[in-house]
Amino acid sequence: MKKLFLISLAFVIANCGLYAQSRITGGVPIDITDAPWQVLLSINDDLCCGGSIVAPNFILTAKHCVAPISRLIPLPASSVKVIAGVTCKDEINSSNTFDVARIILHADPDVDVALLELSSNIIYDSYMQSVDVSSSSDNTLYNVGNLVHVSGWGWTIPNNPSSIPDCLHAVDLNIISNQDASNVFGVTLSGHEVAATGSGNVRQGACHCDSGGPLTILTTSNEPVLIGVVSWGWAYCIGDNANSPSVFVRVSHVRDWIINEINCTTVNYGSITTPITVTTNTDIVDCGINVQYVEVQNGAKLTLDAVGSTIIQSDFKVELGSSLEIK
Repeated sequence: MKKLFLISLAFVIANCGLYAQSRITGGVPIDITDAPWQVLLSINDDLCCGGSIVAPNFILTAKHCVAPISRLIPLPASSVKVIAGVTCKDEINSSNTFDVARIILHADPDVDVALLELSSNIIYDSYMQSVDVSSSSDNTLYNVGNLVHVSGWGWTIPNNPSSIPDCLHAVDLNIISNQDASNVFGVTLSGHEVAATGSGNVRQGACHCDSGGPLTILTTSNEPVLIGVVSWGWAYCIGDNANSPSVFVRVSHVRDWIINEINCTTVNYGSITTPITVTTNTDIVDCGINVQYVEVQNGAKLTLDAVGSTIIQSDFKVELGSSLEIK
């Protein structure tokens, strides 16, 4: 049985009641400074998904938010905007809205994550900060019973579309075993997924339009780590904490992919016939590009990592003290 996804109630696809998750139920209002990595997505002018800042110019979100039909073909990048540093929607303006230059879908169709490369960098402050992804490889962070934290602008009441909040909400959950979640849904959770639920009689968790948002955990040193991306759950978030968990993509499963994409500065040289000069002292990694007319100067290192295909179309000029590496 396959899981199906949606990003708004206007686009309804049903399969045994499994839906993409979009809103926080059973939570409380928070300030963006409590989760400064949280962003809101505007997709074709609809405020409907979340995401996490993982680098100054990269946002991690759910694939079904930005490739809603087949999860194979992304929406045009121009149709997606990233809103950062806001607690309430009435704070949205041009200074906190960022254009998307590129949508990068995870290659595995079953892994519900995507990266958004921004056209400009987010300047970090108390309202906008990245969240730690590297530490997500610690498997103990996913132990059953661990206290975790999910946030978003989704429905605050199950089965109630009118409960869409203007301001950010969050709720604490506990990780449950994939087997327990599979028993609830009648669908086997994949190894790249993790489930969590709340306590008490009021359903707690992600719901409609929280998709792509962050699941975080505090380390023993009180540092937040991103361990999940909101993915799916029961339609309309029906049920209670015993039978309506939220399901997330494990960030540990996509950690290396995220880091590689962040470190890859993809440059399309196209038909340029004049030299492009690399003069930074910071290593630059170009992934899957057609390369021509590149000069490496002033102690820079240019690494060509053939993630896709790297085609050397002409000579390189590498000055003394600089280096070129082809992996």
